[in-house]
Amino acid sequence: MKHWVKKGLERLGVLFFPQLCACCNAELNSGEQVLCLSCVLQLPRTAFHHIPENRAFQNFTGRVPIERATSFVYFTKEGMMQHLLHQLKYRNRPDIGRYMGKLMVADLEKAGWLDTIDAIIPVPLHRSKLYQRGYNQATCFAEGIAAAADLPVYDKLLLRKQATATQTRKSRAERIANVQEAFLLKHPEQLAGKHVLLVDDVLTTGATLEACALALKKTSGIQISVATLALAID
Repeated sequence: MKHWVKKGLERLGVLFFPQLCACCNAELNSGEQVLCLSCVLQLPRTAFHHIPENRAFQNFTGRVPIERATSFVYFTKEGMMQHLLHQLKYRNRPDIGRYMGKLMVADLEKAGWLDTIDAIIPVPLHRSKLYQRGYNQATCFAEGIAAAADLPVYDKLLLRKQATATQTRKSRAERIANVQEAFLLKHPEQLAGKHVLLVDDVLTTGATLEACALALKKTSGIQISVATLALAID
């Protein structure tokens, strides 16, 4: 009886408060989640998982050794991803991050890109920012990947010990200086000998991810790959 009551309430909720596409605001059809099919097909995918030395990977070349890197989509100002990421970060829509993580895995698994990954580590927020926002958008994206790929998320090992200033409008050198020594790895023995996937929402210069990777590299035998939801381009 309780099951039917719950189903009835859900149907009434859809009737009076229909779910809308997070991008175009069209009413979602049955089976659609977060984005309508039209917007899913219009996502500016990079296909980097088919290109070993892609633009995401090149951000780390000669700076920190990683196994591979990819970004799911391109981010441009005034583009659809700017709208989606703004909602993810500032409009209490963590479901967007989880959904995009699942979409990304559908592409990565076809190419065997995740085959050797043991665990996922999201780029952490400082506790003050986490308290203000209520969630970490990188963790949401990581959770989507983890759910689709059946991998664990370690979101308590890598900590942001400094509340660094925003990276917006900073040069690469300024970004690196801003996050230098900002991260601390707890219990590195839990990652010893593992291949971890370091995850963030947007890759711009790579300075934050580089600082995280350098903190992780203090672990014996660790391998690091990088995946971001988006790659910022001009």
